[in-house]
Amino acid sequence: MSGSKKSASFSIKKAQYYVWYLGWKECRGLGGREFTEPIVKELVHRRSGEELPKLTIEVSKKELKIVQLVENRKGKIDKVKYPPVLSKDVTYAVQALSPDEDVVACIFLGYNPHTKCAVHVHVYRCDSVETARLLVNHLNQLAHLPEHME
Repeated sequence: MSGSKKSASFSIKKAQYYVWYLGWKECRGLGGREFTEPIVKELVHRRSGEELPKLTIEVSKKELKIVQLVENRKGKIDKVKYPPVLSKDVTYAVQALSPDEDVVACIFLGYNPHTKCAVHVHVYRCDSVETARLLVNHLNQLAHLPEHME
């Protein structure tokens, strides 16, 4: 019986979030605002005034699926699917500090041969502070799944 209680308390519902992508940068820590906030500030400043790519992030217990809809040269919409981020590779998520509380920073694992770094901060702007809060809570549920804590 305790097994069924445990799995029920860690059920993660699938949800989609529509965000603007500010970018990513390598980092040296698996979690903590001290690793994310400087990158958030840099990317928010660098990308201000630019048209940001719009993404859909689908969060499930297994992975994050990231999709971008782009208009091709013929005026048709193409769906660009990015490589999924396994849920076990999500280590930390946080809302940025004021005045950027609609911005979410996520630390993901994944070796990048160009940067020779396996830890990266990805930064997204949400449509509201509340959506950012929901996304952060959802991502941190993944990061704290018992099977990911081993």
